[in-house]
Amino acid sequence: MKKLDGTITLSILDEDNNQRVIFRIIPLCTKDGMIFKNRTASYPDFGSLRIIPDKREQSSFKERMREIGNLCCVQLISDGKELTKIRQNRNYDPNQGECNQYAIYSDVICGFKEEAVFEVFQEDQEYSHALTQAVLIQRGKVLLGPVKKDEKANADTLKPFGNEEYLMHTVEDMEGKERTYYWNPDAIVTWRQRKKVLKSTGTQTMETENKPDGKQSEPEPGVKIPIGTKLEILNEDMTNEEQITELNLPVSDSANRLEQNAPPKTSQEPKEAPEFHGTPIAEAPKGSRNTQQKSVAVHSVVEKQITEKHSNGASDKADRRPVENPIENLRTSLQDVWSIPALHQEFIRLLGENKEMAKAIYESQFVEGQTKSAYSAVKAELDEIEGERISLLVELDKVKENYQQIKEKMYSELTKQKQGEIEKLEKRLEELNEERTAVEETLAEIGEKIQSGTMELLGAKQSMGIRSNGSDLTISPVIGIHADTKNIVETVRSTMNDMGFMCKQDCVTEFMVFLSLHDDLCVLAETLPEAELYIRNVLRALGLLNVAAWPSVFGTLHIVSLLPENDQRTPTVEVIKNNRTPIKAYGHKTIRLLDKSNMQAAGILPVIRVPQLNKDRGQENLNETGKPISLQTIHAFSDDAELLYKDGEEWFSKLEKKLSAQNLDIEDEVYQAMRMFARVATPQLIGGFMEAVDAAVLAWIVPQMIVKKYPKDNLEELIGDLPKCMKVMCEENY
Repeated sequence: MKKLDGTITLSILDEDNNQRVIFRIIPLCTKDGMIFKNRTASYPDFGSLRIIPDKREQSSFKERMREIGNLCCVQLISDGKELTKIRQNRNYDPNQGECNQYAIYSDVICGFKEEAVFEVFQEDQEYSHALTQAVLIQRGKVLLGPVKKDEKANADTLKPFGNEEYLMHTVEDMEGKERTYYWNPDAIVTWRQRKKVLKSTGTQTMETENKPDGKQSEPEPGVKIPIGTKLEILNEDMTNEEQITELNLPVSDSANRLEQNAPPKTSQEPKEAPEFHGTPIAEAPKGSRNTQQKSVAVHSVVEKQITEKHSNGASDKADRRPVENPIENLRTSLQDVWSIPALHQEFIRLLGENKEMAKAIYESQFVEGQTKSAYSAVKAELDEIEGERISLLVELDKVKENYQQIKEKMYSELTKQKQGEIEKLEKRLEELNEERTAVEETLAEIGEKIQSGTMELLGAKQSMGIRSNGSDLTISPVIGIHADTKNIVETVRSTMNDMGFMCKQDCVTEFMVFLSLHDDLCVLAETLPEAELYIRNVLRALGLLNVAAWPSVFGTLHIVSLLPENDQRTPTVEVIKNNRTPIKAYGHKTIRLLDKSNMQAAGILPVIRVPQLNKDRGQENLNETGKPISLQTIHAFSDDAELLYKDGEEWFSKLEKKLSAQNLDIEDEVYQAMRMFARVATPQLIGGFMEAVDAAVLAWIVPQMIVKKYPKDNLEELIGDLPKCMKVMCEENY
């Protein structure tokens, strides 16, 4: 109902029972643009409202409803009584054919003015079934017309039609089909306006029939009004209360024509108005007997005595005196006072001031009896309430007990249900793990077969120009597995610790990020064998020993593969211990081994320092080799990058200024690489941003400082906030 309040609603007007003249409306849309898509939910059962004739238009209801046509408006803006116009249908009974739960009064049902509503059709649509007398033709975004629905449209003569006051809405009709209407919600005719038009038209017609010139003539005496003629006695624009107020006026003296020629009325008041002070008591003659008298009215007796007094010429000074009845006077005064509510408090106050009278009233048997009866009634009511309270408490205890039992039962059933679901999920997880293991084993076998087949094919093909002279090498990638980055870091860390390298989690993560971002990098150790030992065990943990090669200076490296170039294959690794030129290929990584004597060969490549090796510790698990990881796993270390924001950018800007002031010329490419490493490594490192920039400066800036033998006096000012860089520089001897 609130959807119709305060707005104008376009609706379908349907006479669903012609014999009984019963109408209903089906809301379509409002002036505010709200479309009624699910009418049955708001207005069961068929999405319509029954129209109830308003008492002020009983005589013209049927004619006005049929005159409106197929479309109407529900106007609930200016009436001021929106909440009283829609109510529950008291006649709702689906068994008797009345399926409208809500009803609406007819005085808010309005019609449209001429050319105020049109149904819109496309050029190729048939419009003879339109609900409006005239339609508009839509051609692209232009409306043409109007055209009467029973006439054929001529495309050459149609003119564009449009108005800012009109609204276009696409709605669903009673059958669920979409219809489009172009309508003006302000161009409507209310029932009051229609009533005035009919009234003025009917009056003018009667006057013109009586007199040709249109002047009003006096009705001829003796002319009878035909039976059935409606007399306009009451003003239908006024409510019943206003009508009663209007008619409740005194009748003028000239209204009674019978008394217009009558003689003037004489005053009925006596010349001397008698004063009544009670019933006069006459002295009874001595020796008289009390005879039975007839019951007569008091005023008759008084009038008779006064008449006898005047007729006998008795003197005004008689032996009679008026006797007043105080109880009667009190009763009359009490009724007069109590009839005025404003005097109640003052009357009660006056009674209370007379304490003796108030006490006598309170102690009287009549008041005491009323008090006892009232007390008994109140006590009986309190006893009944107490009984109901005790009954409710008992019922509440039962409800609490039942609720606790139901809750425990529900918890038990939910626990069993969830336990069963958990067991099913665990079983399914085991099955998936077994399937994953089987798939990985199958992929490994396929990769090995492809690798061996590739080698056999290349050996058989002399045209490929690969000849083994003892220094030539050929490697082929295989299908790799995809593993989680955290599992990879933990596997490498565990393997390196078994070998004696003091490797932490952040150390392994930094190496994997460098390997993911760069295809060419350097590994620095005290000696080349130590660097080679470190790289060999890292590749063993990653399962990449079979796709790694250590070519000599003059040797030739060939990379062949029948696998497609995608992230499912493993990378190929080339480990260089000299100044040979590496090859470039898809998924190929080059690792250069350096010692301190050859540090200047790094150039602008990142230099990764080998962790400290504990030579006294025994080496374990030398034969354990990890499963070969895919390029997808390596690339996963650089998939996510975090913005440096204001603080990070400010830190790098200060570093650039400090290095420039110390005459350390660093290429822009190095600064870009450091920023990228910090963005990628910051969310993965335990130490966060400062750990990332410490590793970046150690990989790019510190090697150049060592090569240029930067003085150690300014280290605190330059890299004092980077602990790893400070440690390396302080341990360096030059």
